[in-house]
Amino acid sequence: MRKKETASASAFTLIELLVTVVILSTGIVLILQAFQTSMVALAESRDTMRAAALSHALVVQGEMDARSGSGVIDDHILQSRYPDYWWRVDTRSDSDAACTNASWLKHEVVVMVQHDVTGREVEAVSWVQVESEKEERSDP
Repeated sequence: MRKKETASASAFTLIELLVTVVILSTGIVLILQAFQTSMVALAESRDTMRAAALSHALVVQGEMDARSGSGVIDDHILQSRYPDYWWRVDTRSDSDAACTNASWLKHEVVVMVQHDVTGREVEAVSWVQVESEKEERSDP
């Protein structure tokens, strides 16, 4: 009589191989999704940091405009450094004195920066003290 040949006990079955492939592919997909999510978060963080730096420069420029009437930072430099952004700087002056005994006026500097591609906005507001123009007295 012949012995019936059986498969070796150390071999893998097709079902075991399919389960292994499904588990490994699921793990790879999860890793790739996590990588994509981190790349999106990194891009958002980069855009936010650039918008914050630009808004800071524009607030400083607005404060200098309010104090002396001339800006320190040239717009062409900012446009070449931040080509994907657009901004608006509003300076509003308060005609009343800051307090009753003060010789300075309040000026509000509002900066709005927006990224062209994503549409994210950053807004910064600052108050500036500006010396009020003293009226010259003429002595008779």
